[in-house]
Amino acid sequence: MTKAYDWTPAQLKTELITHGRNLTIKTNEYKGLCEAYAAAERDYSMAFESKATVLRIEGMPVTIIERMVKGDKMVADLRYKRDVAKGVMKACESAMNNIRVVIQLYQSILKAEIEERNLEGRVNP
Repeated sequence: MTKAYDWTPAQLKTELITHGRNLTIKTNEYKGLCEAYAAAERDYSMAFESKATVLRIEGMPVTIIERMVKGDKMVADLRYKRDVAKGVMKACESAMNNIRVVIQLYQSILKAEIEERNLEGRVNP
């Protein structure tokens, strides 16, 4: 039987430990990124509503308030920061998912290696 990888179970276990640590690091990073995104969303929403309220009080037609608010430099900058925070958070999510897939792959390979060694031990005592 041909092996998919020439790794020993010990090497696979080392890889699993390494990737497990990487996942823990990314998970902790993700928590901070979620907080940053939530704060950016809060700041943008508050600025948007504040500017919209001012424009309503000034008598601006309701139909164009949203466009005018989005065009405001301060509001646009906050929206940009929110969008960047969201993108960074999603990139971290993707990295975590990739690490999980690699861990599952290594677990499957390790399981197959152990089963193969057990079978070889039974066939050739």
